[in-house]
Amino acid sequence: MYIHHVGKLVRKQVYLTAEQNEWLARTAAQQRRPAAEVIRAALDAGMRSRRAPRARLATDSLWDIVGLGSSARRDVSEQVDHYLYGAPKR
Repeated sequence: MYIHHVGKLVRKQVYLTAEQNEWLARTAAQQRRPAAEVIRAALDAGMRSRRAPRARLATDSLWDIVGLGSSARRDVSEQVDHYLYGAPKR
């Protein structure tokens, strides 16, 4: 459950449109999760690019290799076998 992975929770009251409320209820039912979890996950996903990186991530030595394998080619993920092993393009 998502709540076990977060620190102290702060209570907020928000107003939703009827359409947003229906979407939230439908999504929560489909995912079999509480509506509050769906809201927190949506906030995390929507605001992730705006938040500062966590200190733990900034000091992780694996981040030193990010971008070393950059390429101008736009199909590398789709054609990885071709570029790595010479397989015919799909």
